[in-house]
Amino acid sequence: MRYFIPLFCLFLLSFSACTDDEDPIPNGVPIIRVESISPKTAKQFEEPVELVLYYEDANGDLGSEDPDELTLAVKDSRLENPDMYHVKPIAPPGANVPIQGTLSVIIKSVFLLGNGDSEQITFSVRIQDQAGNWSEEAVSPPITVEK
Repeated sequence: MRYFIPLFCLFLLSFSACTDDEDPIPNGVPIIRVESISPKTAKQFEEPVELVLYYEDANGDLGSEDPDELTLAVKDSRLENPDMYHVKPIAPPGANVPIQGTLSVIIKSVFLLGNGDSEQITFSVRIQDQAGNWSEEAVSPPITVEK
């Protein structure tokens, strides 16, 4: 019993040294996921497709004031290379605050690649912060493109 109290105090001290203000996102890497995609069926060249993306970043350095910086990659599953988009700054420059929210991306025109009447596609998305860290890839649910 004589060793129980000192060991118990040591146990409590070890937990009091832990803080909740550690970076919840590993290495400051942004997080992105697809919240929704609509419509589920789109006519080629006629209907835009909207991707709603959830983002999270521990230090708020998503987006850029420079319109030539393309930091959002959206890749059609049938194509080799992604389309790149500019994201405006989400937090004030230099703010270093955790941020989260949603972005809406409009894909103006989807189209058929083959000769069929319809194709199913998905979109893979990634976002890059100002430090050059890319999020992991998130994949949308499939949609159907029709003639």
